[in-house]
Amino acid sequence: MMGGRRFFGGIHPSYNKGLSASMPIEEMPLPGRLVVHFSQNLGAPSKPVVKKGDAVRKGQVIAEAGGFVSTPVHAPTSGTVESIDLYPSPVGVEAPAAVIVPDGGDAWADGCNVERAGPEPDGETIKKIVQGAGSSGWEGRPSPRTSSSPRPPARRSTCS
Repeated sequence: MMGGRRFFGGIHPSYNKGLSASMPIEEMPLPGRLVVHFSQNLGAPSKPVVKKGDAVRKGQVIAEAGGFVSTPVHAPTSGTVESIDLYPSPVGVEAPAAVIVPDGGDAWADGCNVERAGPEPDGETIKKIVQGAGSSGWEGRPSPRTSSSPRPPARRSTCS
């Protein structure tokens, strides 16, 4: 509602929930190839740290932050880097990306997906954990967490 007035119109498609509402949730199989773009937000694109033929594991950094407002990019599964080239992106332009051929193991990289125990980390440590996790803002917008937030977060990070 804007200024007390209602906007009429728009698109109101049928939800068609009847097609799947009574169906059990299924785990989807991994596709044969995954195209992982190095630009994950409105900031600078990330710089690849892997090359064609490299074996990668789920959670492994495959591209490091490429500028002030940038985030690292992680492998979504384990497999082999088939190529690094320009591929069509969700925004309609060709952009640098890695193609990963899954090995079916979906194996995590060392240090990923583990619980962290120990003393409460300080603000700088939390900031580094969040930056390393590749967090960006809402809808890919650059986030102060991934640039230069001057004050540490008030709560303990849940990033692994």
